[in-house]
Amino acid sequence: MMKRNRLTAVALAAACLTGLSNGAMAMEVAGFEFNGYSRGGPVFNHEDGVKGGLTLGGELQKFRLGNEGDNGIEVNFARTFDVGGIKWKVNYMPAKWGSGDISTEQAFVEMSGFSFAPEAKFWAGQRRLRIQDVHIVDNFLMNYGDNQGAGVTDIPIGGMKLGVGVFTGDKFDSNQPANVKARRINADLSEINTNPGGKLRVLLTAVSGSGQVNGGSGSGISVSHNQKDFLIPGLSNALFVQTSSGHARIDGQFESIDGKSAGKRVFRIADSINWQRGRFGGQALIAYQTNKADVTGVETKDFSLGGRGSYAFTKNFKGLAEVSTTTRKGTGPGPAPVQGHAGWRPGAQRGLLVAPRAAPVRDQGQLEPGSGTRQRCLVRGQWQDFAHAGGCAVRSLVVRACQRSRRGSLADPERVCELV
Repeated sequence: MMKRNRLTAVALAAACLTGLSNGAMAMEVAGFEFNGYSRGGPVFNHEDGVKGGLTLGGELQKFRLGNEGDNGIEVNFARTFDVGGIKWKVNYMPAKWGSGDISTEQAFVEMSGFSFAPEAKFWAGQRRLRIQDVHIVDNFLMNYGDNQGAGVTDIPIGGMKLGVGVFTGDKFDSNQPANVKARRINADLSEINTNPGGKLRVLLTAVSGSGQVNGGSGSGISVSHNQKDFLIPGLSNALFVQTSSGHARIDGQFESIDGKSAGKRVFRIADSINWQRGRFGGQALIAYQTNKADVTGVETKDFSLGGRGSYAFTKNFKGLAEVSTTTRKGTGPGPAPVQGHAGWRPGAQRGLLVAPRAAPVRDQGQLEPGSGTRQRCLVRGQWQDFAHAGGCAVRSLVVRACQRSRRGSLADPERVCELV
């Protein structure tokens, strides 16, 4: 039986000061290059621990305006120098997110300028190789790297460029468990001209290993097409078609290589548009993704649709507005719902959220166990009547309604419905 959850959100930021609450920085001093990224903001509600991160659980379902749910900073240090005609680059990036320890996100050495391949860049260490993201959901749909390894980028091949990387499952801050190994190779073919203003990119992934659940293999392929001046000048379009299986993740990285979890089979198609015309800009996304676990056979189908508009009042002052709707359908036993995730369980439940994302959540409710026709909600230990059929009481800007399926009884009496 198929279960379905829906999350709809409206977010509004009256003003965003670039470089203060969410921004990047870059500078160069005496041959050293510094750049970084940070984001943060106050949390006014401390009662129930909800600090953002509201999502149904899909990879492209966390629309981020006012919904980040974390604070952190990353600072990148780089030094470039020449030795015997070879250009060297040493790069180190520490990061601090929330209450966690300082971590090493990147630490690698890069070399270029070899006579046999002057444009190619050889590297070794741990580095990010992030190809392309959709900003409003903070997700890099094509992204390999992050683990320890070595490789080369920007090899010219007939007007195109090739990048190759080989990786282990280890990182500087964490190694794989004993007797558990994972290896990965990626091939990235870019700059494939297809039409005026259009370029194709292909990312291939192959994974092998030992001590993994259901075997250590996996594979994936991602194809993207980017089009400039799509339909009208100033509008760009990015189309992604991706598939992966086993212990290869859909974006090009590892999937579940801790020796405790099985891989999965994933398919995704997504399309994103971006525009900037004078002071007005924005981005929109539509995406559909299916996930099927290798061992349990649990399957989810995710749909995302949303967009953000921006207007620049001054050089550093913008107004932002975002609206989105996401749906998750699932079959088989699902994980228990948690705060910040609507989740899904057997028994057919539906969730709805309409809110400025920065608005606080003050109360929590719980669906009453029993018949699927009961229309009451448990709020702070007391059952209260719904304000309308199939929904919980509505008392402020944030509306969250948990709706019971008409198919019958609720299998999970612990289903959380957040109320205000």
